[in-house]
Amino acid sequence: MKPEEIFNEGEKKVMKKMKEVDEKMEKDLKKVEKEILGEKK
Repeated sequence: MKPEEIFNEGEKKVMKKMKEVDEKMEKDLKKVEKEILGEKK
């Protein structure tokens, strides 16, 4: 494996992880929004 190939693989893993974190944060945010809106009613 060439160094740039190793770097590209690492970058792909980081991007995938970041995407997963973003999706989780989005879900948590929606849940919190629902809770806040639910309390106001």
